[in-house]
Amino acid sequence: SLGPGDAVVGLLFLLASLNAGDGTPEPPASCRFHSSTVRAGPEGAEVIEVPIAVLEACFDVYPAKMRLIVQRLCHRLVFVVFGTLSTYFGIAREVVVPSTYKVSNLPLEKLLAMEPPELFALSLGCDGGGQDERVEEALSSAVFLDFDEDEIVIPAQQRTTHLFVLLQGEVEMELQLPGYRSSTEAAPSRGGSRHGSSNEPASAAARDALRIRPGEAIGELSILVDGPAPVVYRCASRCRFAALPRDAVLRLMDLRSRSCCLRLLHFTSAWSASWLHRVDAALDWIPVVGGQCLFRKGHPKR
Repeated sequence: SLGPGDAVVGLLFLLASLNAGDGTPEPPASCRFHSSTVRAGPEGAEVIEVPIAVLEACFDVYPAKMRLIVQRLCHRLVFVVFGTLSTYFGIAREVVVPSTYKVSNLPLEKLLAMEPPELFALSLGCDGGGQDERVEEALSSAVFLDFDEDEIVIPAQQRTTHLFVLLQGEVEMELQLPGYRSSTEAAPSRGGSRHGSSNEPASAAARDALRIRPGEAIGELSILVDGPAPVVYRCASRCRFAALPRDAVLRLMDLRSRSCCLRLLHFTSAWSASWLHRVDAALDWIPVVGGQCLFRKGHPKR
């Protein structure tokens, strides 16, 4: 049951329900529709309802502040929500669900015919509204990258170098959370080192559930937190990607805050289990300034 001051849905997934702009795909269905039912108790309830249109207006009026909010909420998702579930409840694999969410509604054949800058302009909602030179310069750094089978695209505990869109091949997505046994130890990264916590292979069913297919994006969560994300991507076959450097994506987040931030948020929320919406709303997060006490000896436990 919920008490006064409790949230029903976490702000992160409310923001993920917003459309990024004209011409972009709708947000993932898991964010557009509620995954639970909330009803008033026998004595009724008084709630504050904030229309989604208010959040949309905030992106238009305060783009820089909304970008910081999105990034901070993603930090919370990684270090509070994922960390709490894995460390204290042993839940890791369950936070991920199979995703078929593509960067565009266009057929894959048309995406394959595009050059990388055009593909990312479409994927991040940066292809309309009058292109300026700064946006074109950032997009121009996009390239094709090829990876061999078993090569790790984004190693464990490392910040991604690019935002990737898979064009050919298949990629396995694996979690690197406390208590989760990964199967990526024996796989080499682009730098030649090996990463992972176990060489015990995952079951075929588990790997299939975590498989990324052409038209899907990877690396977005690492960019949103601007640091390592608890996800490792390993090529299940020889793969080709369109790749946009991390610095270029961060630049686009400044220049096209609404469309770029929301598209990255859509990519992340597409593979996040819908029940995380309720956990995200329920967990308290208390930022503590350096040197400040969280509690003192003798204080009652909350």
